[in-house]
Amino acid sequence: MERPGSGSRGRIYAAYLALSYNRYALALVGGAALLAAAAWVHLPWPSVAAVATVLLALPACGFAWTIASRQPRKIAATFEALARLRSGTFRTEELMRFAGDPCSRVVADHILSLAGMPRKERWSTIRALAREHAERGTSLVILDRSAGVLIEIDGKRSITHTLRAESGEMQHG
Repeated sequence: MERPGSGSRGRIYAAYLALSYNRYALALVGGAALLAAAAWVHLPWPSVAAVATVLLALPACGFAWTIASRQPRKIAATFEALARLRSGTFRTEELMRFAGDPCSRVVADHILSLAGMPRKERWSTIRALAREHAERGTSLVILDRSAGVLIEIDGKRSITHTLRAESGEMQHG
């Protein structure tokens, strides 16, 4: 089977995703550029106010770079979800990792639209995933090989798995 995203149609789709997924980065860079241009045009150079205004725009560009640097993972996740949708193995819960910040929620929204979910339902699903993501917070995984257990601890619960040495499988304990 051909990988989604190969061929000219796939490259156009990947370009569309890149623009869509980087909308916040583009807005930040555009805002920073407008701020710097306004300082250049309306403030006397080299005044402290003009230099300070331009320097204040730089962190926005740095944050935009951080957003844009996540693009390859977002596009790969979209193609992975598309393959799961085609095979019938996609589950909405898999989108939990995209519920943490608005830049990633764009990915979840697009994937749910590919699944055929109406806009209003997508938004409520993403809000529910975001709430659950916030409630869970971070998690800690402890592997104790000598005792043969793996312990998962998140904001709500602690789950202990017993490791079976002969097969390397886990059992819920």
